[in-house]
Amino acid sequence: MKLSRALAFPLLATASAVSLHAQEIVDPDTGREEWYLPTEDGKCRLYVFELGLGEPVVVLHGGFGAEHGYLLDAVDGLEDDAHFVLYDQRGSLRSPCSEDAIDLDRHVADLDLLRRELGLDQLRLLAHSAGNLLALAYLDRHPERVSGLILTALAQPKSRMEPTDFPGGAYPEGFETAGERFQAFASRPEVRAELDAWDLLKTGLSRKEESRAWRIRFAASNLFRIERWTHLKGGQAFYSTTVARAMSATFPSPYDYLPALRAAKFPVTVIMGDHDFLDFGGAAYPLLFSDQGHIEVVQIRDAGHSLWVDQPEAFRKAAKRALRK
Repeated sequence: MKLSRALAFPLLATASAVSLHAQEIVDPDTGREEWYLPTEDGKCRLYVFELGLGEPVVVLHGGFGAEHGYLLDAVDGLEDDAHFVLYDQRGSLRSPCSEDAIDLDRHVADLDLLRRELGLDQLRLLAHSAGNLLALAYLDRHPERVSGLILTALAQPKSRMEPTDFPGGAYPEGFETAGERFQAFASRPEVRAELDAWDLLKTGLSRKEESRAWRIRFAASNLFRIERWTHLKGGQAFYSTTVARAMSATFPSPYDYLPALRAAKFPVTVIMGDHDFLDFGGAAYPLLFSDQGHIEVVQIRDAGHSLWVDQPEAFRKAAKRALRK
């Protein structure tokens, strides 16, 4: 993917004199650029942010209803390994649209529009959390247009997992109690201790203290290392309940993307923290994909849903390896 150099415009140029695409600002040394992509249905403009100098990789944020910014930390240190194309999915923070224009079909169409705009025949995708469902839905509909998948904090690829989905025809040990064990983990004593360390268990908290308490409780479900809560981004203003509501109402039920994953003709890497609520204890995915030679499951110890915050070096090592496949 070639990077064009920035075009300089007079400071006082009127908005009508400069098109949206003409306002691109490219840093040739880092590949950083931001621009907007009008959707085909005319309902939205997608905010797109690019960085890095390798082969293009499109990054899909989670939610549904989150935004791309929290994943900048995930790709930090990988800029020499790929040219990352991140964007806010329709309805998310920088890509607002009405609730009636948000559904999975439009998300998939937007991703394919971005592929064409980038001049790519195929996409390599790096997804996080619910962004994996968008990646898998795209793969399911356009398998010939995908050349690689890096699935981090993989959302369940089938709406209801059955014993017959696993080699051996039985649930792995601990699978059926994972939710209960996660609830105990999310309310572990270390969370209360962190709140107490910041004097947040008292009554009459200030507004700043209320925000700190919320962030620690948010981190309790997303991090193993609760003391790193100050590094965790997202939530509140960075999360759209409108998108979440629309996707919940329109997402296929049931869904099953396991056949598409198993039929993939390219390398797939699944990167999971062993304390991620999506596979708490790491029981399910290693067995689920154990008979699939093209799918590698990498488990990172002492890491939760935002595994690059818990274990940045281990995550970066796993991501680099996946990007070089």
